[in-house]
Amino acid sequence: MKQVLFLILCCTGLIRAGEWVLPWVAENEGVWSSELVLNYHGQGVANVSLTAVRADGTNQTVLKQLTADTQWTIQAATLFDVLGYGPGYSVFVEADVSELTAAVRVASLNTASGFSPSMGSAIPLASTGSDLVFPLLPADGFSAPVIVNLSQDPVVVTVAAYTDQGFYDDVTREIQGRRPLVGLISEFFPELDRSAWLRVSAKGVLAGANFSFNGLREPSLVNAEAGVIFGDEGLDPLMAALDTSALLAWSFHQGTASLFTNKQKKMDCPEISLELNAMNPFLVARLDWGSGCATAGGATRSGSIDLEMSREGGLQDAAWMSGQIAFNNFTTSYEGAETRVLGSAGIEASMLSPNFSLFADMQLDGDTPIWESAGSLALQTTLSGAIADGLMTLRGHVRAEVDVTYAWFVDATILSGDPLIFDYAVCPWPIDGSMQVQANYSGKTLSGTVDFGTGSCASATLTLAGVSREINLNEVFQP
Repeated sequence: MKQVLFLILCCTGLIRAGEWVLPWVAENEGVWSSELVLNYHGQGVANVSLTAVRADGTNQTVLKQLTADTQWTIQAATLFDVLGYGPGYSVFVEADVSELTAAVRVASLNTASGFSPSMGSAIPLASTGSDLVFPLLPADGFSAPVIVNLSQDPVVVTVAAYTDQGFYDDVTREIQGRRPLVGLISEFFPELDRSAWLRVSAKGVLAGANFSFNGLREPSLVNAEAGVIFGDEGLDPLMAALDTSALLAWSFHQGTASLFTNKQKKMDCPEISLELNAMNPFLVARLDWGSGCATAGGATRSGSIDLEMSREGGLQDAAWMSGQIAFNNFTTSYEGAETRVLGSAGIEASMLSPNFSLFADMQLDGDTPIWESAGSLALQTTLSGAIADGLMTLRGHVRAEVDVTYAWFVDATILSGDPLIFDYAVCPWPIDGSMQVQANYSGKTLSGTVDFGTGSCASATLTLAGVSREINLNEVFQP
């Protein structure tokens, strides 16, 4: 699985507690001069590594120790003496402490004053994301945006410009892993002649800054902000959590229904095996997809799920069973992308009615596009529901948290008055019902609803901040 990786000096034993990036440092003799500053706000000794990387991949790493409550200032050309003068670079800062701030003063020397400085602060990686906003590129001068690919692998970024008249145009650029891209705005949009703002997005983790120059070529520097994406790929973790939780509930039902009712028809896939000891109240069931079989939604599942349930009393008088569901290399594949479920879930269910409660705390990992730079997905689920007449009803709470450098989690609440209704015979997604959702993305919070009652299996209506649009679920997380 692909994950966001940063250069780790394993031989030094540096344990990272904090990570930052300075998007752009310029040191060119007679043209640009940069001064780096590190502030340590904690106690004891801080071990810091600083890695400068140019767009062509040329790099240098320097180690530094800081004592409590100190400031360290150094000229960039002195610190990165191997790189010396030349094209600018990004600086990745890693430390075994979190109580650190960093900044850079980038000065233009080719001005009337001979020294026109601009100030920029280091960006904590927790505040980065796959979507950036550059708030202002003024028309009364010129701008040079810097985009840094924090992912290990190359990414294709989409740079979209917006003006007072709305969307203007977009272009794409490829950035190699852990490298910056910088260019004049005229190189991105040659015909743009008014002030604008930019949205930059990619299937990877990004940071950025914008240099803005006046007519005297004097610079100012401002960091790009993490934008809020919630829709399509932003829904991916939530859809993964919902799909997995619903499948667990359905799997329990398939594994036990034939014991307690004669009206339920088991699916051909997975194969279900049962073991029941009437003397010792215990049930063991396995749902086995083997090397792989297709679902109604076009996905392929392989591996198996084990159910271990205990009960009180006999089959006719026991009210509830309880136990857990465990996974054995359980994998879902769709068009070459795979996700794997790790962990287990607890369940309580009625033996005399179709009701159940599910409590899940699991991990998903995979190589679906949204996780190329993210890693594993933690799921926390508390659901209750019932299965009857081939339909499954769910209500409760689902939380999905992506293990990524920036903060990203999604909470969904399914109210009793509008529960999710599944009909696995015809659709892998809910055919009715809605979820109230709240997403936290790079410290930003956005709330809304996802309504599955569109009448179409593969669509739902996403409403955020009072604005609604239809989304194609088959283009989000593939079940």
